[in-house]
Amino acid sequence: MAPEIVKKIPYQPHLADIWALGILLYVILTAKFPFRGSTEMELYQNIARAKFEMIDPRINPLVKGLLLKFL
Repeated sequence: MAPEIVKKIPYQPHLADIWALGILLYVILTAKFPFRGSTEMELYQNIARAKFEMIDPRINPLVKGLLLKFL
């Protein structure tokens, strides 16, 4: 779920879709999800704070920049 949905605030669907594209691109490149948490609440907090790591150093810096804009 996009951060706006997690925070339960009004959101623009097309921006949430761009965020979802960022998630898909991250998964395609790393085979892992960008946001993690040991509990559902922790996961939602990490999404709301946009707390994730670029775990694969092989990702091109331009692609990393694109991911940061999407997420």
